[in-house]
Amino acid sequence: MLIGEYEHSVDTKGRLSMPAKLKEDIGEKFVVTKGLDGCLFGYSLTEWKNFDEKLRQFPLTNKDARALMRFFLSRCN
Repeated sequence: MLIGEYEHSVDTKGRLSMPAKLKEDIGEKFVVTKGLDGCLFGYSLTEWKNFDEKLRQFPLTNKDARALMRFFLSRCN
């Protein structure tokens, strides 16, 4: 996961411009998802797959675990 603040801009079509240094660190393909406290979380594909696997190991019988899984995975395809 990337940590820090990054300046960005959104064009008229709603596309996000990524700083070159950020692209270099995270790779050409990556996942940006809603994070905690109004932040966005950015993951390389490898980091995202690891995070996804960990989330899916949580017990479905636990209400808080289900809520956390929904929070991060509800909009993933």
